[in-house]
Amino acid sequence: MINEVLKQILRLVLLLFIQVLIINNINLSPYVNPYIYVLLIMMMRVNVPKAQSLLIGFGLGMLMDVFSSTVGIHTFATTLVGYIRPRFLALSLNKEDFDGNIEPNIANKGFVWFFTYAASIIFIHSLALFFLEVYSMKEFFATMQRVLYSTGVTLMMIVLGQFLFFTVKPSHD
Repeated sequence: MINEVLKQILRLVLLLFIQVLIINNINLSPYVNPYIYVLLIMMMRVNVPKAQSLLIGFGLGMLMDVFSSTVGIHTFATTLVGYIRPRFLALSLNKEDFDGNIEPNIANKGFVWFFTYAASIIFIHSLALFFLEVYSMKEFFATMQRVLYSTGVTLMMIVLGQFLFFTVKPSHD
């Protein structure tokens, strides 16, 4: 239990450090803003209670808002992800995954499942974040372009990180 808490705190510090000090200072284009910090919520064990998932999402978003000088957009987007995540997991995992309280990563569930999971969560996060940022439907297509490009780049960075830090088990399909 204490090891799990320490692992999550270390993951939080590392992801915030990378996000705030490195990624936020790289200008890829006006349409690409990768946000890898959402990985913290994605990688929580599957049996994390819904209330705890919401609180972690809220706290993570507040930290990002403080470091990014934004007014609640990260808080809303990560709280939304914390709300949706347990429902997505309930629909896409089996009983054995919940009984084993696995960490949803590429090593435990394979590339296809993790890619689908990550793409869904990142897309929802980006959609909420960017539409709340512009707070208008006037620039709908430009905002959707930002959502899609940022989702793609964030997904690519997270999947690459998964391949670097986890050993993928070969599938026996």
